[in-house]
Amino acid sequence: MNHELNQPIATRLLVIGLVALLSSCGTLREAKLRAPTWFGLEEIAPRVYVSRKLADPQRVQLLESLQQACSQMLEVYGAVVSSPVVYACATRDCYESFNGYGDGRAVADGILLLPKSFIPEAISHEWSHVELRARVGRSGYRKIPMWFHEGLAVAVSKLPNHSDETLRKAKARGFAIPKDIKALGERKVWSNALNEYQNAEGLNIMYAAAGHEVRNWLTRVGPRGLLELIEAMNSSEEFIVAYDRIALAARTVGDNAPNSRFEADAQNLRAVQP
Repeated sequence: MNHELNQPIATRLLVIGLVALLSSCGTLREAKLRAPTWFGLEEIAPRVYVSRKLADPQRVQLLESLQQACSQMLEVYGAVVSSPVVYACATRDCYESFNGYGDGRAVADGILLLPKSFIPEAISHEWSHVELRARVGRSGYRKIPMWFHEGLAVAVSKLPNHSDETLRKAKARGFAIPKDIKALGERKVWSNALNEYQNAEGLNIMYAAAGHEVRNWLTRVGPRGLLELIEAMNSSEEFIVAYDRIALAARTVGDNAPNSRFEADAQNLRAVQP
C-alpha cells in the first residue's frame, strides 16, 4: 500500500497547518492570498477573486468599478503597468483573515477589499500604491515618503473625504492642520500624525493635506513631471531633491499640459493653505 501523499495535497496541508499554527501573524495571514481558492475565494474574472458568499449585484459592481478605476489611473499615470490581483471579501471576518484593516488596502501583489470599497475611487486609491511600487521597485518604494504615497493615491482617487473641502471644513472649525505635510515622511511619523490629527467630526485631515500638496505639485508639473520623478527614483536620486527640482523646472501649467482635473484645485490653493 502506498502511504505517500499526493504532492499538491501535502503542500496544501502544510500551508493550512502553518496558518493554523501562526494565525496571529499578519504576514502569514496575508500569505494565504497566494492560494485564495483554498481559503474561501473563487475567481470570477482573470485576477479577480471574491468570497463565495458575495452576492451577484456586488460582483457586478466590483467588476464595473475596476474598469472605472483603471480610467482614473490612466488620467494621472498616462499608462498602467501594474496588473493587481483583486481579492474581495463579503464580510469583515473574511477580510481580517487575510490581514485586512480599514476598508481596503494594497497587498503584496494586489488589492484586498470589503464591499464598502467596491467603488472606483477606493479601488483606484489602492491601485495607485500598487502602480507606484511596480514602477520604482520595492527598494525605491521604501524611499518615497508616506505623504507622497498617500497624496498621489488621493489625487488619483478623488475620494470626497480626502478633498480640499475637508481642509476648508477643518480650518473653519478650528481643527489643527499639519503646518508642513512634507515633514511627515517616515512611516512611524506618519502613523503618529494620523492619531494626532484625529478630530470629533472624523475629518481625514492627514490624507486631505497630503492630497492638497501632491495635487498642487501635479498642477505645476503635469503628468510628464510625475514620470520624470519616477525615472529619478529609478536612477537613485533622492526623492525630495527630485521632487523640488521638477517643480522648480516647471515654468507654466500650459507648458507641461497637466490634466485638467487638477486645475480646479489650483484655484483654491491659497484659500485652504494651512
